[in-house]
Amino acid sequence: MKYIAISAVIIATFLLTGCTIRLPDTEVVTRIEIGEISTSDQEKIDAIMSALSGARWRSWRAMNDTPLTPNQLAISPYGMFEGEEVLMARLFLYEENGREYIWNSYVGIYRISQENIDKIRQIYAEMRSLIEEN
Repeated sequence: MKYIAISAVIIATFLLTGCTIRLPDTEVVTRIEIGEISTSDQEKIDAIMSALSGARWRSWRAMNDTPLTPNQLAISPYGMFEGEEVLMARLFLYEENGREYIWNSYVGIYRISQENIDKIRQIYAEMRSLIEEN
């Protein structure tokens, strides 16, 4: 009986902590790329990371570098480590069967809400318009 209780606690802990996407702490992210556009604006970084943090685990099937779908948007947060800028994660936003997902290569696939997708797309559109104006 004792082993069943311990097993139940371990499984519950995994399910509760393993259900959300793991991201770098926003405080250490110094730059983020969405597609081909980059920003160091901390307000935009915070908003993007906050939107991504709402993603929930869906599957372990992310066994490639990128999703096998033509329409995807790469999201890459960068931070400083020992004086060098390093890539902290490489995520892909994509759609499949009318639903939006985050692909975290070799880690998992996460479902993201339409509200959070809209936030990310709005920031991306703002970033694109700033570049096109210049």
